[in-house]
Amino acid sequence: MNCVKCGKKINGSEMFCKVCGTNNKVTTDIVNSAIDGNKESLSFLYKLTYKDMYKTVKFAGCPKDSINEVMKDSYVLGFSNLSGLSHPDRFSSWIDKIAIYRTINLLPSGQLPQSLHDAVPAP
Repeated sequence: MNCVKCGKKINGSEMFCKVCGTNNKVTTDIVNSAIDGNKESLSFLYKLTYKDMYKTVKFAGCPKDSINEVMKDSYVLGFSNLSGLSHPDRFSSWIDKIAIYRTINLLPSGQLPQSLHDAVPAP
C-alpha cells in the first residue's frame, strides 16, 4: 500500500505514514466529517479505497470496459447515502459491497462471473 499523500510504500497495518505522517486508514472521524459535507474527507475516503474497489470489481467479474463506470456509480451512490451508514468504521467494506452489487446488476441474469466460476468445483 502507498501513502495517499506522498506515495511512499507503507505497511498495510500502519495507520500513519512514517515519511509524512499522513493518516492512511478510514476512521469514524473521517467518515463523520464526510457525512457533514467536508469535501476533503470525501476525497480522502476515495483515495483510501479506490484501489481496493478496483480489485474487488475486477474479481467480481465486471467487464473491463465497465469497471470505471461501476466504480463511479458506486461512489456516487455511497457518498449520497453516507448518512445511512450505521457503522462508519466499516466504510471500506460497505462501499465495496455497493460496487459488487452494481457489478452483479450488469451481468446477464444467472451468469456466474468467470473469476468465481473457476473457483467453484465441478459437481
